[in-house]
Amino acid sequence: ENSEARFMTLRRDWTQMCPPKVDGVSQCGQVASKAVGWMPARFGHAMQAVSETKIIIYGGTACNSYHNVTGLCISLTTHDDLWELDITQGFLGKNPFTELDISPRHMGLSGMTSIALSGSSHL
Repeated sequence: ENSEARFMTLRRDWTQMCPPKVDGVSQCGQVASKAVGWMPARFGHAMQAVSETKIIIYGGTACNSYHNVTGLCISLTTHDDLWELDITQGFLGKNPFTELDISPRHMGLSGMTSIALSGSSHL
């Protein structure tokens, strides 16, 4: 079995979590997600499980602006934000994302890795 077929087999069981519909309109997507307090879509971010139901997400790259005719991404930006994803809240139909305050705020990064240090509250 090739890796692409295996990926698609695994993906069938995934559930996409989106903010609740507003007036029957899906709230999935970059602009809609930001409007309802969800973490902006991104790639190249670091993630670390901190409990059985919570994940910390830092940085990553996202589309900064879209072409007004084609809708394609025409410029990228690097995020410098830290978010907590609480899966339990998402399954209850609530906003699963909380933006965490970082002080001082560090330069945004993309393509990095995070690890939990044993016996520590640091990533």
